[in-house]
Amino acid sequence: MNRLREPRRTVEIGCWLRLQLITLTDTVLEQTNRHVGDLWGRARQRVENRALNELQRYRVGMDAVCVALADSDLPPDAFRTAVAEAAAPFVGAPPRDSKAHAIRTEMAGEPGRLRALMRRVTGLDLSIGEQHPLRIAMSALKTAYRTGDPTIPAAAVQALPRAARRPVERAPSPSDRLSAFEVAAALLLKRSLRNGQASAPHSLKHRAVADQLMPRSMWAEQRGRIRRANGWPSSLDAYLRRFERPLALRLEMLDEAVEAGEIGIERDRFKVPRYRPEPVDPDVDRTRDALFAAIGEVQLPDILVATDARARFSWLALGRQPANERELLSLYAGLLALGTEKTAAAMARMVDGVSTDQIELAMRQIEEAGQLRAASDAVVVDLLAQPVADLWGSGVLASADMMSLDATRHLWTARIEPRRRTPAVGTYTHVLDQWAIIYDQPIVLNRRQAGAAIQCVLQQEVAQLQRLAVDSHGFTHFAMAVAKLLGFDLCPRLTDIGGRKLYLPNGIPVSDRLEPMVERVTIGRAAQSGWDDLLKLVASLKAGYGSASTIIDRHGSAARGMPVYECGTVLGKTLRTLFLLDYLVKPDFQREVHRTLNQGESVHPLQRALMAGRIEAKHGRTSQEMTAISGALTLLTNAVMAWNAEQMQRIVTEGGPALYPDAHLARIAPVAYKHINMNGVMRFRIEKSHDLVRPRARRA
Repeated sequence: MNRLREPRRTVEIGCWLRLQLITLTDTVLEQTNRHVGDLWGRARQRVENRALNELQRYRVGMDAVCVALADSDLPPDAFRTAVAEAAAPFVGAPPRDSKAHAIRTEMAGEPGRLRALMRRVTGLDLSIGEQHPLRIAMSALKTAYRTGDPTIPAAAVQALPRAARRPVERAPSPSDRLSAFEVAAALLLKRSLRNGQASAPHSLKHRAVADQLMPRSMWAEQRGRIRRANGWPSSLDAYLRRFERPLALRLEMLDEAVEAGEIGIERDRFKVPRYRPEPVDPDVDRTRDALFAAIGEVQLPDILVATDARARFSWLALGRQPANERELLSLYAGLLALGTEKTAAAMARMVDGVSTDQIELAMRQIEEAGQLRAASDAVVVDLLAQPVADLWGSGVLASADMMSLDATRHLWTARIEPRRRTPAVGTYTHVLDQWAIIYDQPIVLNRRQAGAAIQCVLQQEVAQLQRLAVDSHGFTHFAMAVAKLLGFDLCPRLTDIGGRKLYLPNGIPVSDRLEPMVERVTIGRAAQSGWDDLLKLVASLKAGYGSASTIIDRHGSAARGMPVYECGTVLGKTLRTLFLLDYLVKPDFQREVHRTLNQGESVHPLQRALMAGRIEAKHGRTSQEMTAISGALTLLTNAVMAWNAEQMQRIVTEGGPALYPDAHLARIAPVAYKHINMNGVMRFRIEKSHDLVRPRARRA
């Protein structure tokens, strides 16, 4: 057995230890963030329940007053007595604080769990600015825990933000003061981790933002060349002037549409006509039925073997050509186990010729190789090579959406899915308008997805995207600005679109009827000063210095006040206004956005048919395992669509355009799966494609 020799052994051990340190640091900080959020959510629930009880008492009291008013025979003294009894619960009650203040006070009332958390947090190696309030707060807490003295220095309290300072100052005793201070420090830590003001040197997701961008010296040296190459001006004002004429033209079109009654205005809100999908064409349904009737029923293993024979995705997933049929069979079984969330033992019972140990080994090889993205791209190329794919779309438009996957509640990345109220994790997929899934990544539910949406466009290598349709979760003003500077447009399907304001710079004329829906954008000093850093951020993303998901997450609402955030938000508001005007006055553009998003969601039933089980803790404990599960599901989904497309093209070629018109084929998707048997005993007929495995060596 070969053994590692020095110095390779020492280098590999050091790299492995470094990787474990980075992984564990990210896990600890993510769990800390989640734990603080859970404590806040539970306290908020108690505050809201108390408010509902108070409202109920108020209603009962008002009912009693109404009854007394309705009784005309009631003597004045009895009326005053009845009113006094109804108002008794509210007489002398202290003035109500804000909801946020009440939640902070509620959290401080039960300090046990939060204190245990903060004791451990104070021991973390975090990089925080010298004068940052969090650094002062953490130092004060560390001293209090070490000495056992609950007294918090006045300087540490004064360093807190004003809203966090009030509950601490109002605390009646030193112990209550310490509890309130812990709440303030915990919420400040959560905010600082989100905006990057608190970072960890041994981390990927929580590194300092500056460490994820190109060095400042390099930016100073290459700034001029990068600006000229991308056509970026030297100031934010100059860039915004590019949009003055398009905004003015679209405002005129909107004013004409309102005057013609195509769009209404009521109570300073737009009344937008409800989006109506294209009517169902019976001829298209008949063509679809005839097409898939000609395709006939098929087994899932036959689809995988046939697609692999054309795309060679098994070679890419394994990192080399399989040595023999057994290894290829184990690879197929491992992909199915990951992508359908069946256990290795269950797959061994379904696939003859491979054992549980062989399937588990194949699953580990797939996870460690990390080549599922390349394998899936090879299948996508095979799908797009079919002439029928040109009828489905242009290949420059895609949609991004998340699909939840059922999971055990024991996964720390699992969250409660809002609709079904069950634990789940998410896979965020980007579907080309030609139906192929060009990128996927695991994602945590109930979080903003704007960074993940942009990450796709930067990482995928299949298409040159010009527009990306997203829902409201995949959109922020800052992300819209970054996307535009990167060279593509975010096209969000916004909620409450009628109540959205039109953000316009000063100087753009607006008619009187549109003025109530307009909010003028003031370009402050912070926004002006952040332009250079915003360009540096975008150039760093283009060059691959950092992850768009991480960097854009650091520039969410928690970064309010930072020059880069203010600059990106001002620009994003202007771009969102331009998009909204196009959406309102161009029905074809509105239909394109909805059609693309609906197309992406139409892939979900096929994915759910493949992923029939739920993700257990044995497979989804690490980000690497979750990436493998999401990638395997995407690969299987693309393989089914590629096979369907190939069969559709074969039948269309044989039948001719008379039987299968292009207008009908353009509306027939390759996502059908009812003709595919995905269960039972699986037999992979590899003998039909001998060139998938390495040829056997001839005997002498």
